[in-house]
Amino acid sequence: MKNTHYFTINFTGFTTAACEEQNYLRLIEGERVFYTDKRYFKDPSLFECLKINQPLHIGTCRLRDGSFWIHWLSDGNVLLEPHQQPLKGGWFFGVLALIAAGLVAFSSAYWILIFTMLVVTSMLVSTRSLSCIFQNLSPKMYDLIAKMNLARRGDVSFCQVLNSTPPIPPDNIPPLANDKTLQEYLLLEDGVISNSYYKIWGNKLNGKYYSLREGVIFQFITPMLCFPAQFTWLVNSFTYNLHPIVYRRHPPFLADGDKIITARQHGYNDIQALYNVSSGSIYLKNSLLHPGRQQMSLIYKIAYGLVLIVTLFTLNIRLRVPQSDLEGLQYISEIFNVVFPILIPINIILIVMELGYLATRLLSRRIAHKIKLQQAIIRYARHAGASITPQELM
Repeated sequence: MKNTHYFTINFTGFTTAACEEQNYLRLIEGERVFYTDKRYFKDPSLFECLKINQPLHIGTCRLRDGSFWIHWLSDGNVLLEPHQQPLKGGWFFGVLALIAAGLVAFSSAYWILIFTMLVVTSMLVSTRSLSCIFQNLSPKMYDLIAKMNLARRGDVSFCQVLNSTPPIPPDNIPPLANDKTLQEYLLLEDGVISNSYYKIWGNKLNGKYYSLREGVIFQFITPMLCFPAQFTWLVNSFTYNLHPIVYRRHPPFLADGDKIITARQHGYNDIQALYNVSSGSIYLKNSLLHPGRQQMSLIYKIAYGLVLIVTLFTLNIRLRVPQSDLEGLQYISEIFNVVFPILIPINIILIVMELGYLATRLLSRRIAHKIKLQQAIIRYARHAGASITPQELM
């Protein structure tokens, strides 16, 4: 598989992020960075059985930013298996029945609309369930499980051996203070994270948080001073429960001892952009009025994905209904009467968003400052040798 990778490394121990229940882990081996979460494993207690300075075999998937997500681990004696397995038995036949029902629905216009509404509703109500289906049906998961079964039998010949060689820092990295165009309205600072902890900002109902924002609060130790800082991000309810094998992104990772470069406005402790020197990760915060390239790309994919689905359904009906069947043509006409009132607002909304994007970029001084701030962080990270793709947050 293109995005599945298998490695043998010398295990030096995990770093735990400041997160809920302390389940989010990071492992750095040379220039490669690996992430995982104990919640996705059948028996998370087996992590305590892994021994330091011993060979560790891992099955991973490459994420969009260039890092890797660990799906299974084995040291020859201990095997940590993923919690979700490929569909078997009743689940498999249940999915086949769902597909068959969808194919039957294609023969009727009204059933197509009903089936589409049910699928869209299920996506909006339970992204976690949808994620489980895609995860279990993913060819990447089947490849990971197949290689894991080989490792269970002691065959790890498919794993690439990584040498523990730390990356060589590049020469001639410009100091932060040299960027004089930014000093008027923002601060670029380098330091170390200390005393970090995770926090949720949101509503609490029946003892459970329905979070609006989450983030990390920490003591930021710089060469000149030490002060409390925070890095927060908006929780996206549509992607929050998606497994990394589906979404191919990892949550922001901050831990005690991480060396970071941050950008913030004068007089504010809320960090707007962050470069984690320890892992090479870059996190950029955007606003709802000025989403970033990644957010706009997701909006376009969702909008025109719906357009594509409607078009394919309509084309399917057009091919199935005979030309002489007036009742069938009437169905098609009714579908077009439903489709076009949906497609026109979608395009109008996208045009308005693009115009608003350009207007805020040109007219808003705050947005202009934020863009320069992000460019400064990216420029510094590139000079420092970072190869990770920046991750945009809200």
